[in-house]
Amino acid sequence: MPIFIETDNSDRNNKIYVATLAQGDADKAEAAIQRAIRAGIGKSNDFTSTKPTDAKALKALKGYVIIITLVSVKPDGADLQCNLEGIVVHYPRELTKDKKKGEKMVSTKFTGGAKANTRSAVVDAVEAATESMVKVALPRIKIYDDGLNAPTTP
Repeated sequence: MPIFIETDNSDRNNKIYVATLAQGDADKAEAAIQRAIRAGIGKSNDFTSTKPTDAKALKALKGYVIIITLVSVKPDGADLQCNLEGIVVHYPRELTKDKKKGEKMVSTKFTGGAKANTRSAVVDAVEAATESMVKVALPRIKIYDDGLNAPTTP
């Protein structure tokens, strides 16, 4: 069964892709992050971003979220340099001791960056950086998930 990766960024109060530093292109940059993650997931039979339609299966759904944040946008000569940070957390979010939703981390922070000098440089650089980050995140998730689901010996 494929490992579920949450890619829904529609909840404005709990965004998983944050590109506010892209200012006027923030929505486009966040959509580019989502596109790159879904494309990476689509290249492997080990992962899916499709939620089950059955109510019971949906309630029992476990998986992971790759949270990505645009942390810097800087001019670099004729190019624009964008740097991103990411973490992998469990899905769904769990309640903390004080009854707030929180993340249970799976991996330490990982980073990516890219340059672009196109008309939509921020969006292009963010998408390129995310593509490289997904190549790092998915194997980490697979290794972690295999360890969680490994049979235990008495």
